[in-house]
Amino acid sequence: MNIRIIWTLALSLMAVDASAEPLQLTTADYDRAARFLARNQEASVLNAEVSIHWLPGEDRFWYRRSVGVDRTEFVVVDASAGGRRMPAFDHAAVAAALSKALERPVEADRLPFQTFRYGASGAVEAIIDNKLWSCSGATMVCSGAAAPEPSMTEVASPDGKWFAYVENDNLWVRPASGGESFALSAGGAPNYSFATHPGSAMVETQARIEGRASLPDVVWSPDSKHILTQRLDDRQAGEMGLMQSAAPDGSVRPKLHRWAASVPNDPVPSVVEPWVFDVATRRGRKIDVPQVAYSYFTPVAAKENWWSRDGRTIGLVARDRYRKTLTLYAIDPETGGARTVLSETSKTFIEANLMLRRPMVALLESGDVLWFSERDGQGRLYLYGLNGKIKRILTPGAGQVTNVVRIDEAAGFIWARINGREPGADPYQSNLYRISLRTGTMLRLTPEKAEHGAGANDDAALEYDGDPLVGAETTTSISPSGRFFVDTYSTVNTLPVSVVRRANGQLVSILEKADLTPLKESGGVTLPEPFTVKAADGTTTLYGVLLRPSNFDPAKRYAIIDQYYPGPQNRRTPGTFTGAMFDYSFAQAMAELGFVVVLVDGRGTPGRSKTFLDFSYGKMADVGTLEDHVAAIRELAKARPWMDVDRVGIYGISGGGNATARAMFLYPDFYKVGVAHAGNHDLRGYLIDWAETYNGPIVGNNYAATSNAAIAKNLKGKLLLMHGDMDANVPPALTMQVVDALIKANKDFDMLLVPNLSHAWNDYTTRVTWDYMVRNLMGAVPPKEYQMSKVEP
Repeated sequence: MNIRIIWTLALSLMAVDASAEPLQLTTADYDRAARFLARNQEASVLNAEVSIHWLPGEDRFWYRRSVGVDRTEFVVVDASAGGRRMPAFDHAAVAAALSKALERPVEADRLPFQTFRYGASGAVEAIIDNKLWSCSGATMVCSGAAAPEPSMTEVASPDGKWFAYVENDNLWVRPASGGESFALSAGGAPNYSFATHPGSAMVETQARIEGRASLPDVVWSPDSKHILTQRLDDRQAGEMGLMQSAAPDGSVRPKLHRWAASVPNDPVPSVVEPWVFDVATRRGRKIDVPQVAYSYFTPVAAKENWWSRDGRTIGLVARDRYRKTLTLYAIDPETGGARTVLSETSKTFIEANLMLRRPMVALLESGDVLWFSERDGQGRLYLYGLNGKIKRILTPGAGQVTNVVRIDEAAGFIWARINGREPGADPYQSNLYRISLRTGTMLRLTPEKAEHGAGANDDAALEYDGDPLVGAETTTSISPSGRFFVDTYSTVNTLPVSVVRRANGQLVSILEKADLTPLKESGGVTLPEPFTVKAADGTTTLYGVLLRPSNFDPAKRYAIIDQYYPGPQNRRTPGTFTGAMFDYSFAQAMAELGFVVVLVDGRGTPGRSKTFLDFSYGKMADVGTLEDHVAAIRELAKARPWMDVDRVGIYGISGGGNATARAMFLYPDFYKVGVAHAGNHDLRGYLIDWAETYNGPIVGNNYAATSNAAIAKNLKGKLLLMHGDMDANVPPALTMQVVDALIKANKDFDMLLVPNLSHAWNDYTTRVTWDYMVRNLMGAVPPKEYQMSKVEP
């Protein structure tokens, strides 16, 4: 009797729900979500990040801080004087002078620039409206002149006497004094050129598509006598191409963009030949090392080649095609001769650092060698002697070294970031350590139990700072003297705090504590919830983050979204507050629409240990261990009745787009809605160095198994496939192959091919993704044609 009543009631409720009008989301709902877009971070949370600029050779730095929503001031901090802070200049006087010079009102706390430099006699110099303005004098007068424009075609020598550039596939040099230019190389030709960037590098192809020039791929010696570069050999590589159907110039004819690119199974991949040129003799030498396979960035662009301080030696890191062997060479620039310093081989793959970071390998002036290795399953730093034998393990015990921040041989220290070293710590949390080269003694410099930002970007291989007034060397965490450093720390659910510390970790001053007031006043916020769950094997602990809307009500039931990125070169789960709330793939914004969003890293992802990462090696068809995501969501929902495990969606870009489609095909009864953007749906058509690094050589069907087209017939739910037609990273052809398979299987699906979009989200694809989840997973109606560009939190 009771059972019958319960079932009758349930059926009645279902009938009522089915006949009810769908929920209508409003523009205000979307506005509330847009507060969490990455571009709105500064207006939503005040002083969450501190971008410092050290004054040359000093322990003083300036930064721009918020004093209210859309109101800022510039301050100078003297680390050597207890962190004393004072205005960087007279803001009111500069504003008044600029108002007169620009002939428009300028407010003191809304100055029309974000960076500046000190000129002669303390003048404040900044670029405004493409002009360099200098404000100085007792009465503060501002004068404008043509702004300096960094060359995008030439690289100056350290002494400023020479400029290197590429002409007709050869390396040329011209004297700054205005004399005659001359070629250093000869015989350069398309697909066999000197000092050029590969077309398979997305940034290079995008530049070519947009008609922009590129800097030559060169490194000058410190004494300006030599140039280190390479010759690209794409002669045996196949072609990639993009068809531009709606060119910005209004052409009615489609434009075809083509370039050489290697993919897995190519018998002869693209390679580089390292070369060194002598400017005085105008002669070049091919360096005596094996050719280096590549497809994305060359060793020069990735900072895997470097000069010693005295210019007498070149350090060169080289890998074999499948990244199983790493070798460090010492090169004599006078002869091009190479000496093997150290070499190491792995059964899976070997890394000198994470992608787009400088290698954690160095030839020290003492003759010793700093060497990074994961040979025992954990990333460690080793010190080798001249005889090639280990002197000491610099980072024994627990912890994964993630980057070397600074090497200070004079003081006898290196600075490094290490994950999960402290007892009981989250294995992904980073701390900064100072390590003695002489004794191996390690000192933890960041005591708080949090994710620390100090040094996080100091070793970036690629520098995209386009401001001609601010050099990248001034923005490091550590002061020029090495006596102080700046750190910003937080967790996903604690606000950022920025501090100045001495080189021994002693606190000097607190710079900023982030202020959440704008978010609270504009609609509130629900803090992220970190969690641990078990992987599908029932034993491995996984770490993740749950995101909920600001109006979260535990009495309600929420559809779940898995915001997916499988790596394996990067992890998805954030460690910082801003990383959780304002990430590139707008996870918190999606939650704000009325979902619960899950961020989790399965087995086979990085940042924890090589052993953990190697779980995915050769198994890229499993894209970040999908079964772990399913297990994680089910475990979370068991303890949280407000999570509706019968309504699970998934979305992602790039590898996340691949994983999204694959989840919809392999787990069609679990994942009901998916948005797959720019997915690399078949590794046989993707970049060779990425694919072959993590999936290895072709063995059996380990590459054929990565094809989403082969399993597309399993689709049951609602799937939107998106791709930019100018995506030079993941070819749109990979999405179209899935489309073809879905059509052949007579499946219903949705598709959006976006003209002129590269490998990225834009406002339109973001809005379409929101709409698709709202409409198909939530069962609601989105506001019509919402305009994100007009949102002003």
